[in-house]
Amino acid sequence: MEKPQVLNLHLYQTIGYPHLIENIANKVDQAYLKTYKTIENKPVGTDSIIVLEATLTSEIVYVESIEAAFRLFGDNHEAKIKLNKTSYLFYQLPYVPLTGKEILPLVTKFASSLSFNEEKKTSFFIRIYKEGPTKFVVQFIAPSASKEE
Repeated sequence: MEKPQVLNLHLYQTIGYPHLIENIANKVDQAYLKTYKTIENKPVGTDSIIVLEATLTSEIVYVESIEAAFRLFGDNHEAKIKLNKTSYLFYQLPYVPLTGKEILPLVTKFASSLSFNEEKKTSFFIRIYKEGPTKFVVQFIAPSASKEE
């Protein structure tokens, strides 16, 4: 399996997501679809995040969703989930998956390219951004192995 071409992303300020999406399933495909549908009718500039945890087993990488939230453009409410100011690995999907069957292999492929801790776990994010009335961008973001400068 070919690894995705990841870029380095340096956040110079923390991004906060104040509105939790309730009852997020631990299955990535269901969490992705619920998050996508939640922001689908929100204003342009709405930004959402799904927190994921990957576990490396002897045969596969298992990924589950932990929680999700969104923020509206200009939102100043207290953040429930944060992307902290630091360096990340970043991959923008060339298209927006519209089904769970489409998102799962992409998430697994990205997760398999990450570094895992001693417990064979790592956390990362799916970001869905509403760029236009019917235009969305889907990105995978993971903490970089390098330390913040």
